[in-house]
Amino acid sequence: MAYLSQLEIYKFKKAFTLASCEAFPSVVLEGRFKSILREQRLCPCGSDETESIEHMMLRCSRHKKIWAKYITLLLKDMAGQSDSDYCNQLLIDHSRTTTELVAKSWAACHSIDS
Repeated sequence: MAYLSQLEIYKFKKAFTLASCEAFPSVVLEGRFKSILREQRLCPCGSDETESIEHMMLRCSRHKKIWAKYITLLLKDMAGQSDSDYCNQLLIDHSRTTTELVAKSWAACHSIDS
């Protein structure tokens, strides 16, 4: 079942969809259109990491409090997976609770970056 369609707040649907499609506003996305090499699309947090969806969800200091608020318990249930697997599990829309929490997180991240 697609739980995304059950989200009632448009900004949550939009944020989840953008993240799932790797189209969330970021340096990586902007770099695609400016022909900047992927490894040069660094996050403004100063970590010297590419600002990927994975980085923003799991390691970015700019968004750390948001993700801690919404998905810490979800990650504990997935202990032992790679960062890539964590992200895939959080973005596949397989659980109403997970989809809602991840959508709220991305919407909050977008308000910081805007």
